[in-house]
Amino acid sequence: MGTHGRVHPSRLDCAAIGLVLAHNIRDGYGFWGPVTDVGVAHRHSPQDTGPSQAATCGASGGLCGAPRTRRGHPRRPRAGRIPFALEAHAPDGDAANRKKLEGGSRNRQQLGARPYRDSGVRAGGAGSSALPRQQRKSKADKGGRQAGMPMSHLKATLREAKQYGDWRKALDVLDRMQEQGVKPDSQNYSSAIAACGNARQWERAVELLASMAARGTPPDVLTYSSAIAACAKVSRWKEAVGLLRSMKGQGVKPNVIVYSAAISACRKGGQWETAVDLLKEMPAVGLAPDVITYSTVIDACAKRGQWEPAFRLLMEMPTKGVVANIITYSIVIGACAKWGQWEEAVALLREMQENGVAPDVITYSSTISACAKKGQWEEAVGLLREMPMEGVTPNAISYGIVISACAKRGRWREAIDLLQEMQAHGVPPDVINYSAAIDACAQASRWEQALWLLREMPATGLTPNVISYNSAIDACAKTGRSKIAVELLREMPAHGLAPDVITYSAVIASCAMGRQWEEALDLFREMQRQGITPDVVSCNTAINACAQGGWWEEALDVLGEMPTMGLVPDAISYRTAIDACAKGDRWKEIIDLLREMSTVGLTPDAISYRFAMSACSVDGLWKEALVLLRDMLAVGLSPDVVTYNSAINACAKGGRWKEATVLLRQMPTFGLAPDVNSFNAAIDACGNGDQWGTAVEVLFEMRALGVSPNEATYLTAMYACKRCGEKDDWMQ
Repeated sequence: MGTHGRVHPSRLDCAAIGLVLAHNIRDGYGFWGPVTDVGVAHRHSPQDTGPSQAATCGASGGLCGAPRTRRGHPRRPRAGRIPFALEAHAPDGDAANRKKLEGGSRNRQQLGARPYRDSGVRAGGAGSSALPRQQRKSKADKGGRQAGMPMSHLKATLREAKQYGDWRKALDVLDRMQEQGVKPDSQNYSSAIAACGNARQWERAVELLASMAARGTPPDVLTYSSAIAACAKVSRWKEAVGLLRSMKGQGVKPNVIVYSAAISACRKGGQWETAVDLLKEMPAVGLAPDVITYSTVIDACAKRGQWEPAFRLLMEMPTKGVVANIITYSIVIGACAKWGQWEEAVALLREMQENGVAPDVITYSSTISACAKKGQWEEAVGLLREMPMEGVTPNAISYGIVISACAKRGRWREAIDLLQEMQAHGVPPDVINYSAAIDACAQASRWEQALWLLREMPATGLTPNVISYNSAIDACAKTGRSKIAVELLREMPAHGLAPDVITYSAVIASCAMGRQWEEALDLFREMQRQGITPDVVSCNTAINACAQGGWWEEALDVLGEMPTMGLVPDAISYRTAIDACAKGDRWKEIIDLLREMSTVGLTPDAISYRFAMSACSVDGLWKEALVLLRDMLAVGLSPDVVTYNSAINACAKGGRWKEATVLLRQMPTFGLAPDVNSFNAAIDACGNGDQWGTAVEVLFEMRALGVSPNEATYLTAMYACKRCGEKDDWMQ
């Protein structure tokens, strides 16, 4: 060993290596990298080198790292000459090396670096280190013999280029091989094509494949596979399938790997049907798809939401002698989970276990997710409990999915228990888990528990996010705790959190429920001043707050502002505005809103008509009420008892006793049973129309239908008789 702890140069055949590398070394760079400014150290010192060894090393140009002149003095290196084998690995952070590298590229362009033959691709492009033939002759070779790189080194460099996707280096190596009289074989071309593919240079890969025949090496299944894989990496599925089809014309028989690569290209390109077609085609050409091929096609179907074809292919695998693995099952279960097919997901999980394929945490989590999406929280909890018994440790994601499933069903106790169970089992809950538990409390209107969880988060080292606050505010909103909701809103900026439109909508809703209507409208305006664009939900919440406060004008203002904010009012927007107008007895505005809904393509619902009928009832607008009732039936809506009562009451105030009694007797034909208010309104109509006898008949009908009269019924009937001077008959 030398003084530096390295292998003594006497153990290296410097003379032999020097004959091969003389032309490189004497031109200013070494086998392992640039001689200067790159950090290649002297491999041995003069004192531990004998005369013969020093002479040999000097003749070779100095494997120790310092190029020598004929007299043994260090040679001044030529700037920008970096060997092709290390050009791509020059340190990017070294500005000096980068500058030299760029300078070297320009120098090589001026020297006229040879383009890569027959491919239309310049060998290495602008940054190639391929040198003209004249420059590659060794100055030490007096006989003019072309010195070349060892084939072992060229192949190693080609493998390295393939691994790192250095397509320029790969093409340069092929070029050097032919200069040295060595025809690259299929393996060499395949490596170069793969290097292009790894660099996402699919066009160069295809061009190189096309140039092989002209250069004396016909493409084979290996090179085709590499070219198709290169297309697959960039989702060029049409080109990949085209190459597969062209193999037959070239007399090359595809194998399973080639088909799998083409199918992979279809998967990445979202062409699930083409992937299935290729799979079905394989047996016709004498190929048996393997588990990788099936898994790729199944994944292609899953990515496009085609869970049923994916499921069928999985069921087909045993009939073809292919055993599904955990990846195949996980893909199909994930597809089922995405589309809420929880029963199929659970069935596949059980099939895995029966077939000896052990599910992992991902498989279980996907199955639990399928159950959660369809509200099967008990099934989700059961699967979570099963995991440890099967040797699978639940993670934070598994727990989070189950807690979210409980949240959707308002199972707040179970959500909190799961949160505490995580800590007991050494699975630290994250912000998502806490937020889901807070949401569970919100769904169950447990605002106190929601606030407790929110306050507990900092104690566990977690910082609540906007979602955490929104869920807690929602819990307060559902119970009308407007003061606490506003406090949480004001608290968020102090923690570096910016309230969003969901935050404001929840606070506005809490103020509306807490009868803080003015504050709700102020928050709506504040949100706009903060640069937060309201959405349809927040606008509807603000309109509802105005409706609750009886501010019909403000409600119509918000509704009118929505199109200016790029929002399209929905049926809820109009219905809530109609409610606001109904509370203000603004029947004209209600009629206008109903007509406007029809012009914008919205169909008023039964609630909207009910609000409209209520307004007509207050002002005795019997004609308008009957028109609304007729329109309601015309659009296929079924009036309820409250709607009919409003119409009968409108007729009563207008003295239209015939219309009132007709409506009363019409109700059973629509499956509606008149209540005491229905009969009272009809009796009142008869009284206002001086029809005391009809009023008494309605009273007897009421008793016959088993509806018990109340005090208002008798007072209304007595009033009808009194108006007609038939008090004695009434008493009788």
